[in-house]
Amino acid sequence: SSSSSSSSSSSSSTKASRLLTGEITGCTSWRELQQLHTTAAPRMNAIHVSAMLSTLGKLLRVAPAEQSELQALEGFLQALERTSLQLLSNIQLPRAGTLQLMRTMGSQHMLLQDSSSQGTGSSDSLVQPQQLSTMLWGWATAGFLPGQQWWSCYWAASTPQLAAHRPQELANSLWAAGQLQQHPPVAWLAAFWAASAAALPYANPQELCMLLWGMVQLRLQPSSSWWSALHAAAAARAQQLGPRDVAQVLWAHARLEVLPPSPLLASLLQRASQHQH
Repeated sequence: SSSSSSSSSSSSSTKASRLLTGEITGCTSWRELQQLHTTAAPRMNAIHVSAMLSTLGKLLRVAPAEQSELQALEGFLQALERTSLQLLSNIQLPRAGTLQLMRTMGSQHMLLQDSSSQGTGSSDSLVQPQQLSTMLWGWATAGFLPGQQWWSCYWAASTPQLAAHRPQELANSLWAAGQLQQHPPVAWLAAFWAASAAALPYANPQELCMLLWGMVQLRLQPSSSWWSALHAAAAARAQQLGPRDVAQVLWAHARLEVLPPSPLLASLLQRASQHQH
């Protein structure tokens, strides 16, 4: 029957998709990634693009490109940006006023509804929080600044999904925006503060520090209730903070001109002195 043939073709395409993800993460140099992108770009989905950016970021951290390779690397990053942009622009609603609609708070339900009615299935047309934050982290780690069009699509696609971001995804996103010096739009920030306030109790020390670092880089000033949630999270995690974490938390407060509550300050200083002995 036609339904069984369509299900077998979808399972074979899922298998092919997983194989490609495995090929991407198995690459051992950015040249290998570039070669794979040249042949696989037309069949790459959001998972593939974010895996490629994540792998690229990790590889460049271990072995930065040589001076003589920088031009070729730039060309690869631009090609990857075009593939990524195509994916991000495809998840927007096909009607006029899409960006305005997606930038309004609480439009996630409508976005899900609309994309799944396209017939492509919501898993294809919706880029997941993990993929959105990984793309951003990958650009920042590679030291590549995508063009304005990419950012417009990214902010629009991620704003309605921030509430579904996990602490690590929120921390990576703000860290990367800070690293690339890209100030988020008002609607994105409003959604980000709400999502991160809810996620703070579950954030680990590294995630708390990444959030604070991003805030300093972008000179962001959240509300006093957000700071209260941050202080509660830092106090709960105080015993897990390493010397660098303590220094980072205190540095961020000084840079943002926010005074930590006395009990938190006392436990941070106590933690710092414990590390000295």
